Amino acid sequence: MAANQRIFYAVHEVGIAECGTNTFTPVRGLQSVGMNTKFNLEQIFEIGQIAIYQNVENLPDVEMTLDKVLDGDPLLYHLATKNASSADLSGRSNKRASVAISIFSDAQQSCSGTPLSQVVCSGMYVSQVTYDIKVEGNATENVTLVGNNKVWLASGFTFTGQFNNNDTPTATEGVNRRQHIQMGLCKFPTDIRGITSSGTNNKVADQGELILDYPFSARI
Repeated sequence: MAANQRIFYAVHEVGIAECGTNTFTPVRGLQSVGMNTKFNLEQIFEIGQIAIYQNVENLPDVEMTLDKVLDGDPLLYHLATKNASSADLSGRSNKRASVAISIFSDAQQSCSGTPLSQVVCSGMYVSQVTYDIKVEGNATENVTLVGNNKVWLASGFTFTGQFNNNDTPTATEGVNRRQHIQMGLCKFPTDIRGITSSGTNNKVADQGELILDYPFSARI
């Protein structure tokens, strides 16, 4: 199979698995994925020459950022902290995940079959989670994961194609937007105007429901 001339949205997919396993769950509703690696080198010189004596390679820093729409499919935060010791922040913050990105032929219309190449980042911790519910636009989730291990594979793939060009949102209403959010049943940051000390968007006598009329981010 010839190498790709380009990589576009329809020919690469992301999967997340519990660290130490190869049971990857494909991320549905994904809008973007970014990956950055910082190599931490320590230069050692010696008296007698200007050239570097040795480059000591310390642990690299790997960072991945993923952004998806809220569509009824599993949240990135839940996928990355699967089987945590508890469902609260403390339990989930101590859980690690493996994240795979599989790249397919640019002649395909969806990610199916065997990929051309794959990158797997293992031992990834959730560093940041942000949820955006906009007045206009889609409700989204953004997750940043950090770790120290990244491997590129040309064979022996652990995450194969999961899409057949017929995927649709799981939620009945489709991708969630502002009109789909039931404010009275949600918990929000208490520093938002109109939110009570318990995190609810309650109704007030003679005022009706306090509607959030501007964008906000709920950051963990």
